[in-house]
Amino acid sequence: MGHFDRGSLKLIEPLRALRYMHYSAWIARRWDDPYFKKSFPHFNSWNYWMEQTGDLELQLNLIKQENNA
Repeated sequence: MGHFDRGSLKLIEPLRALRYMHYSAWIARRWDDPYFKKSFPHFNSWNYWMEQTGDLELQLNLIKQENNA
């Protein structure tokens, strides 16, 4: 077992935010596929994007808190 660098814990929230963005981008790249429109009908809705931006704002606040700690 090696030493665990606790500084890497600060990457958790930024990487989570990146995962949110990658997930939406993954769906967007495949949006022309009829299967994706059936599987993710909420993707093209106002509510989906409000939830996504809200999640990203929450992540940004968590990142700011972590950087100020």
